[in-house]
Amino acid sequence: MAQMADRLKRSASFLSSVETGRKSIPESLIEDVVREYGLAPAAASELSAAAARSATVFRIEPAEQDQELVATFARKLDTLSDEQRKRIFNILKS
Repeated sequence: MAQMADRLKRSASFLSSVETGRKSIPESLIEDVVREYGLAPAAASELSAAAARSATVFRIEPAEQDQELVATFARKLDTLSDEQRKRIFNILKS
């Protein structure tokens, strides 16, 4: 852990907090890991996807015209059926 912390210019305690889920994974850490360890594009994409799946808190700053849309989506997310979620996901990922 100490060697990785040195290479990534982060403290070992920070990396430990990320590893155990006490801290979320900042995008800058993913970028640093990809660069420092020379990850291939497929591995970098897999790392980003894994980080996204582990996130429990998301901070976004929508444009003013999108604030109502984002707030409504966040409030209604738990009430969506699996089919509705799949349709929305497919729209957003295309």
